[in-house]
Amino acid sequence: MRHLSLRHIPQWLFTALLCISICYSVSPAMAQQRLGAFTHAPRSVRSRDIDMQHIRLELTLDWQRPKLLGRAVLTLKPFRPIRKVSLDASEMNIEGVGIRSALDKDQSKPLKYDTHGDKLIIHLDREIAAGEQFTLEIGYRVVSPQRGMHFVTPDENEPDQLQMSWTQGEPQYAHYWCPCYDSPNDRLTSEVFVTVPEDYFVLSNGILKSKSQPKEGKRTWHWAQEKDHVTYLISVVAGKFESYEQSWDGIPIVSYVPPGRLADAPRSFEKTPKMMAFFSEKIGYRYPWAKYAQICVDEYSWGGMEHTSATTLNLSTLHDAKADLDVSSENLVAHELVHHWWGDLITCKDWAEIWLNESFATYFATLWKEHDSGWDEAAWARHLEAEAYFGEDKRYRPRLPRIAIRNLTICSIDILIPREGGSCTCFASCWATRNFGRL
Repeated sequence: MRHLSLRHIPQWLFTALLCISICYSVSPAMAQQRLGAFTHAPRSVRSRDIDMQHIRLELTLDWQRPKLLGRAVLTLKPFRPIRKVSLDASEMNIEGVGIRSALDKDQSKPLKYDTHGDKLIIHLDREIAAGEQFTLEIGYRVVSPQRGMHFVTPDENEPDQLQMSWTQGEPQYAHYWCPCYDSPNDRLTSEVFVTVPEDYFVLSNGILKSKSQPKEGKRTWHWAQEKDHVTYLISVVAGKFESYEQSWDGIPIVSYVPPGRLADAPRSFEKTPKMMAFFSEKIGYRYPWAKYAQICVDEYSWGGMEHTSATTLNLSTLHDAKADLDVSSENLVAHELVHHWWGDLITCKDWAEIWLNESFATYFATLWKEHDSGWDEAAWARHLEAEAYFGEDKRYRPRLPRIAIRNLTICSIDILIPREGGSCTCFASCWATRNFGRL
């Protein structure tokens, strides 16, 4: 998480956060009347011995089985002297581990290791001092992944299905497709080298550094994320896609869709540059990443995910001219774009704070609605959000997300989080508007 001093916080943001904290204040008497543990919840911030500086992933994707062959190169620094390293690694076969030190960068020394459940325990060849940088190399494979990475392939029911693959890191699924420290309280830079069939495209975080010449029907794509982010935001999408290209203030904006759907792209993505300009001005901080891409994939179980500079979207984001009369993806596109400030640039340090990520994204998407379509449309959108929240609050009250999240699954992050927080943030906006002027 980025830490800001009070003197650097804009007045509107300070006011909004203050109002939100008031909204969430619950007296002991009120707490006893409500179901669930609302007071004195234990924190879920994860403690760690190492600081991940950089991760380099070398991946080969195979749709036939399907499987992923991988090599992870992790650059680390310990906070205290250590003799072993514990990483998150689930449902993968570890094929070897080596170490390279700052004094011997070109040669890797094999290390002993153990796997226990979802942990990879690496036994170092010596004690590593606090602050001493070293590099681990881990060879691994993931066969028929059930989480983290998904392969879309044809079958007897859909023989014409296009092959593609995508990853999903939130909340803690990155360690199902690469060994890492899989928690949002550690920021690092990243890069991926992904080998796929030569006619496939690969999208990942950051800047495209290179794509190799075809060799034996394969090609390798190299993407590098040079500004730090967290592991759940690392993304790899591969397949055949067409591109809808735009830009804003020198920043490339490219939306990728499956072949044959390019005509539908403007209906969903045409306003993206205007959204980027609006959010940059409203938040007071220029869009912070080197590019913005959004890519529509099949068999995606989420509406969208704000992987850093490379948002993944459900294929239903696209719709034809007839459906466009009744359906709009504008709110989804705006929501995921806002996350590149609230969620990617500034990240919750543990999952008990995910409501802040989602609430600010929901709130600023509503501000865009007001800017683009007027106050009445925005007020109606807020009303629908509130009605949806009250209905779900009544139905799911025992599991409202006010407690620390443990044994985290995607089901733990339900729709109450953005709707409740977004409503509180809208209240804060209205109160601040009356006292300090329009936000």
